Amino acid sequence: MVLLTYEDGKASGSGRSISDFSLIECLDACRDVFLDYGGHTLAVGCTLSRERVPEFRERANAFAEARLSADDLRRKIRIDATLNLADIDRSFIKSHLLLSPFGVGNPRPLFLSSEVEVWSTPQLIQDKHLKFIARQAGRSFEAIGWDKADRLQEIRRGSKISLVYSLQSSSYLGEERYSLCLEDIGR
Repeated sequence: MVLLTYEDGKASGSGRSISDFSLIECLDACRDVFLDYGGHTLAVGCTLSRERVPEFRERANAFAEARLSADDLRRKIRIDATLNLADIDRSFIKSHLLLSPFGVGNPRPLFLSSEVEVWSTPQLIQDKHLKFIARQAGRSFEAIGWDKADRLQEIRRGSKISLVYSLQSSSYLGEERYSLCLEDIGR
């Protein structure tokens, strides 16, 4: 996606891409429409005459359509490890913390746990977040799905599901607590 702003007859902007599509190759294929451009596979910047924007849009869309499949546009989740909730103990947490700080270039590890029981009735928080207690092998954690209210109908108390999540810590009355920050829910 390239976002442009207009000023003095010129369109200037920047773009970001997905890993399956080289944005700089797309701009290279349209190089004759630009006054200036540059960047790399996932991010670019460009300037062109305002009247050439429709041409750029048409050519860039044709370039993308020829190279991207519907599967390329599907959201992909990179799972780092399969984990049982019972394995999330003090020793695991201590090792997990050695991987921090998390952020750009060092994302939080994502874990997959299967056959997890929905231990409590799922609730909505602020009409957009999902929350329930997840239990497996005698170990329970609060599971929170930010902006996952649309998944409420898929799960019921007592059902067994698979969860993809990162660990999230919070402090309550001076005690460090961990919860599952849900990335995806499966059956």
